[in-house]
Amino acid sequence: MKLLTIIFFFLSPWLYAGPKVVTLKTRPKVSLSFLLDQPAQLRKGTLLLFVGGEGDGAFKYKNGKVALGQNFLARILPYLVEHGYAAVLLGIPSDLPSGYTDKFRTSTEHLNDIAMVVEYLKKRDLTPIHLVGTSRGALSATFAASALEPLYVKSLVLTGAVTGPLEGPLPARVQQGTLIVHPLEDPCPTAPYNEAAGLRKNFTS
Repeated sequence: MKLLTIIFFFLSPWLYAGPKVVTLKTRPKVSLSFLLDQPAQLRKGTLLLFVGGEGDGAFKYKNGKVALGQNFLARILPYLVEHGYAAVLLGIPSDLPSGYTDKFRTSTEHLNDIAMVVEYLKKRDLTPIHLVGTSRGALSATFAASALEPLYVKSLVLTGAVTGPLEGPLPARVQQGTLIVHPLEDPCPTAPYNEAAGLRKNFTS
């Protein structure tokens, strides 16, 4: 039964009543919602998850029900919580009806939104915090890690990261330990495996 449940987590969208949706006012006239789920006893800290694309693959909230999206990080959220982590799926701010762009992912507005979420987690002792980004979400996670205090943001994890946007000086500004995981056959044209090794060299921490 446990094996079947885990397979179900990975292969299909999952309606789940356990997590709660939190909405914060992060900037003037702008709000940001995120999904927070945590185990009964926090053992390993909190994972702040940044999905790829335009960010619409994280979750949907309707009629009191949460539907996890099809993005890799959204699908494994229940697995992460089961293994002792609190997990946060970042939504899209109210001033971006079309979702995230690469330009916004490295903006002061985006950083302010993320900092507000980190502050919310700190006040509730949901620390240490680890940033996890997949595909284009890796750009958000890297930018945030480069600017936020290592005292609270302990590490950075990138999975199937886009390589082009991370070829500049940004990775070198990251002080936290960084783990890069890249699939051999990533179908995303902006995240080719043959460029992953070069991406690793850009991170000096």
